[in-house]
Amino acid sequence: MADTWILADPIARDYSDKSACALLNSPGANPAANSSGRVEDVEFPEWVEARADVMMGKPCLKGTRIPVYLILEKLAAGETSEIVLAAYPQLRPEHIRASLEYAARLAADEIVLANQ
Repeated sequence: MADTWILADPIARDYSDKSACALLNSPGANPAANSSGRVEDVEFPEWVEARADVMMGKPCLKGTRIPVYLILEKLAAGETSEIVLAAYPQLRPEHIRASLEYAARLAADEIVLANQ
C-alpha cells in the first residue's frame, strides 16, 4: 500500500516547517494538530514515495533519489519518456507514469482563486 501523507497547510508553502507535513503511519504523528485546522490527505502513486532521509522529504521515485519534479520538468521541456529512461537507467516506465499520475492528482485537487 502506498504511504499517505497529510499536508496541514498547503497555502503556506513553507516546506521547511516540518509540522506542515507528516506521515500518517509514523509513530506519534498527530495530523489533526495543526494551527490552520486544514488537513488534506495525499496518497502517493505506487512508484512515488517521500522519506525524511531522502531529498529532505520531497516526493521521489521509489527506490531512487530522483525527485518527481525533475522528471516532470524534463517531460515538460519536451524530452520523451524514452530519453528520460535512457538518461536514468535505474528508472522503469512505471516511474514515468507515476510521476504524471502524481502531478495529475495535485492539479485535480488544486484550488485557484481567480481575480474578480
